[in-house]
Amino acid sequence: MVCAIANCKPSSEAATQDVRLSYTATQTGSVLTVRAQLHQDGKWAVLQLAGGDALSTELQGRTLELRPSSPSASDYVAVFDGAAEQAQVMVSFRRAGSAYNSAVQIPPRFSMISPSGPVRMNGNSPDLEVLLQVPSRGRPLLKSSASCSRQDGSLAAFAQEPPFELIEAQGEIQRYRLRSADLTRFLTQLPSSSNSPHKSCDFRLTWALSQPASVPMGISSGGTRSGEYATPLDLRYEP
Repeated sequence: MVCAIANCKPSSEAATQDVRLSYTATQTGSVLTVRAQLHQDGKWAVLQLAGGDALSTELQGRTLELRPSSPSASDYVAVFDGAAEQAQVMVSFRRAGSAYNSAVQIPPRFSMISPSGPVRMNGNSPDLEVLLQVPSRGRPLLKSSASCSRQDGSLAAFAQEPPFELIEAQGEIQRYRLRSADLTRFLTQLPSSSNSPHKSCDFRLTWALSQPASVPMGISSGGTRSGEYATPLDLRYEP
């Protein structure tokens, strides 16, 4: 494996107490994805598994090794099917016969009542309303990733969230609105190295309930570790 970033080194060169484990365990429906990354504490170096070091995850009595998400990536991934509701997940850094474990329980499931599938919008579209049914008292947070093509053929990617507003929160029901005019304005105000207008943008919008995972003993306590239940929505926008 060849690391594609500059500050990268083999995990075997880091002392055990300096290994920092970060991960997110994300469940959507019955599919649960664990995505992890290792760093060296105090030096911010990204660590590649080497010298017999390994990452594994356990769910409902099943254990999977985490593998690189791509040949040049610095993160490691494992995917489970058939995850139960509010499943307990464990993620482990393993070295020389010892396992350094962190565990988390996935938050309760919630659902998107509407829209029921991918959405297409343009500058003249009606406002988009998203209706969530959230049995717990939590309020899901919105995360976004988007890829846009411009009129000049250039591409852009960004992670800023479009300006949804919460317009109703009654019992289990939460209703969010994205005004078409606000989305158009949002895109025109994004920092850009090109003055060419957007031709189309594909958004992956995800509402997620999250809770922190336990701190592993024996390695660094730094890093971020969490479990989340997520409900996604694909949105294509063409001005």
